[in-house]
Amino acid sequence: MKIKTVVWSGVVAGVLAFPALVEAGAKDVSPVAMKDVPAVVQKTISSNLKGGAVTELDKETDGTVVSYNVNVKGTEGMISKLNIAADGSIMTGKGKGEEEDDDDDDKGGKKDD
Repeated sequence: MKIKTVVWSGVVAGVLAFPALVEAGAKDVSPVAMKDVPAVVQKTISSNLKGGAVTELDKETDGTVVSYNVNVKGTEGMISKLNIAADGSIMTGKGKGEEEDDDDDDKGGKKDD
């Protein structure tokens, strides 16, 4: 009888704790305009463009930690990703090595001569 009580107590505790665990691991990611990010983050982004352009800018909040995810399309079509902390420091940054394909050759059919 005591074992059933202990087991059920564990199950009930787990069910009650689950929403808090899910919420603790939740990240909030939302698009943001360049003008709405801190000046130090804008400066870091600008100094890492190297002639490219920002194609995507998101604000990510993970608990109390705020960072900014930036996709930059370089002059050669390469996409680079930066993760910048709210203080302007670069947390991670890497190039994907992918070029965007602007050709229409993937639509199928014949090309007019």
